[in-house]
Amino acid sequence: MEEWIFTFGDGHELEGKCVRIPGTWEEARQKMIDKYGLHWAFQYSAEEWERMKKDKWYGEFLEKEVPFE
Repeated sequence: MEEWIFTFGDGHELEGKCVRIPGTWEEARQKMIDKYGLHWAFQYSAEEWERMKKDKWYGEFLEKEVPFE
């Protein structure tokens, strides 16, 4: 099953953190919208996320994952 990582932008209570949601692109996005509305920043595939973690610019941000309940 695919996994998607969603990040939160400036001003959000979870700013600098991310959540991981399984499902298709559409299913994961809908779950995110159902929980947070449109108050989040970006949706990445797990593969994109792993590549991004190699870039030092992202630093600790990529390691601050919160559970999606």
